[in-house]
Amino acid sequence: MSTDTASIFALTYVYTDDSARIDEVRPAHRAFLRELHESGTLLASGPFADDGPAAALILLRGESADDLLAALEADPFFEAGLIAERSIRPWNVTVGDLG
Repeated sequence: MSTDTASIFALTYVYTDDSARIDEVRPAHRAFLRELHESGTLLASGPFADDGPAAALILLRGESADDLLAALEADPFFEAGLIAERSIRPWNVTVGDLG
């Protein structure tokens, strides 16, 4: 993927309440994310560390939100129905190493 024309997107996942199933699928989910990182698509990811609903932020580089969402349908969490909600927005980096 060319980074010259690619944009950065902020994706949020909100997980279902099925914590036992999430724990079971998490290793495959993280392996999937590592592959995206190695390909240059995933810049950073991780769960939110507050008392809100179980959720995560994933920073991605891609040509469009639709293309990224389509690629993320292969995420084991998505395939297992463990994502209750996901949203993606373009993100403009003005300071930092990601821009």
